[in-house]
Amino acid sequence: MDTQQDRLLQFDRDLLSGKNICSSRGVLVTFPSSLKKLFHMKGLGVIICHRGSFQFSLNQKVCSAKAGESLFIPEEGAFQVLQESEDMEVQILIYQIEPIRDIMGNAVVTMYMYSRITPDEPSCVGPPVKKKKSRNICLCSTVLWR
Repeated sequence: MDTQQDRLLQFDRDLLSGKNICSSRGVLVTFPSSLKKLFHMKGLGVIICHRGSFQFSLNQKVCSAKAGESLFIPEEGAFQVLQESEDMEVQILIYQIEPIRDIMGNAVVTMYMYSRITPDEPSCVGPPVKKKKSRNICLCSTVLWR
């Protein structure tokens, strides 16, 4: 049986080994240890926060994400989780673009374009509100090639 702890450990091993696609394979209540230290992304990252909140550093900027927000991490981003709430629930996907471009097509290209949006300060934006509940997207990125 695949427990949350097993998935967490496997996800951590996948991140450290640089696999093309690294997934939490479901909801996690804590981040893997490799993301609690400064971690240099080898691809794009998406973290969906279902419950609670977490604070993180991305390219030396401290930000936070809360329930209903999705964090997009740019390619080569320097990411570190600083704090997690006790009730936090997240799903995480980190992937390298080139190896899966043929499989995923436009979805990969779209995520790549999101990762290149470079606001001066990290910000959250969301689609029009439906049913009084908004799903926000945290677009946190900086220019990495200056």
